[in-house]
Amino acid sequence: MINWRNTSASGKQVWITEFGYDAPTPAAMAKRVDWWLEMDWQGHTDLQQAQYLVRSFLAFAPMDINRAYLYYFNDEDEAAFHAASGLTRNFVPKMSFYAVKQFYNLLGDFRFARVVKKDAGQTYVYEFRSDAGKKVWVAWSPTGVRSHLKDGYKPRTAKVTLTVPSKPVNVKTMATASAEAAEAEWKQTGDNTIEVTIGESPVYIIL
Repeated sequence: MINWRNTSASGKQVWITEFGYDAPTPAAMAKRVDWWLEMDWQGHTDLQQAQYLVRSFLAFAPMDINRAYLYYFNDEDEAAFHAASGLTRNFVPKMSFYAVKQFYNLLGDFRFARVVKKDAGQTYVYEFRSDAGKKVWVAWSPTGVRSHLKDGYKPRTAKVTLTVPSKPVNVKTMATASAEAAEAEWKQTGDNTIEVTIGESPVYIIL
């Protein structure tokens, strides 16, 4: 679409309307109607929904698009397409609510600056900068085992070494609850290098 815009509709904006991921509870999945049972429709876990939403915003960041709209705020926990993709479930915050809130709070005043590292299927590190020159790196890896909600979720992690321009002020894990997000597992390994544990949940390296 971006390529078509560039060649056929120069100057027009590209908006993503909309994106989201369904995350019904196991109880809702057990009540699927015949149509959804026949299709073997599967949702995501609450954690996967949070991970995928944040990583979608990150994926859009380097693209030449103007807006991206998340679908949507609240759902009523129905096991059907588009019916369980809310940030809240019956107005009770899901993990995704806190993950997206953290993303907004940390990077709302920042803009994508560059790709620091991109090894497809292994490691992604993007740099964001504020007008004041502050930097935040976001690192993640799609290393988990994909699974249906009924099969559970099998996360994996990996330790990576990154060359940083300055010692991190803080390294935060992705928030999934109202409490302050935990410190990520990391250590200084050299004057300009750190080792950090990453996984499917993005890690924020505040420089």
